[in-house]
Amino acid sequence: MSILGTRVVRVEDPRFLKGEGTYIANLQMPGAVHLTFVRSSMAHAQLLGIDADEARSMPGVLHVWTADDINLNPAPPANPMMNAGITFPYVAKDTVRFVG
Repeated sequence: MSILGTRVVRVEDPRFLKGEGTYIANLQMPGAVHLTFVRSSMAHAQLLGIDADEARSMPGVLHVWTADDINLNPAPPANPMMNAGITFPYVAKDTVRFVG
């Protein structure tokens, strides 16, 4: 017997509708660390420097990385029809652009 065209009963709905669902963000993972990316609030700007000393001195902070700390080549265009010379940096170094 085929399930095609047959109504599928969703078993997870009642607990989520009653606020009893478990989300990954609610799980306590011993030893887990969290990562935050600082996004640009400027539409287009020159990045003159990053002073991460305050962040590094905060309790619980394990690392603060900037483009100077990691060597990531920019991503090529996802669409092969685009100019291959247009790249997309993973981490801002000299110029920031607002995305989102």
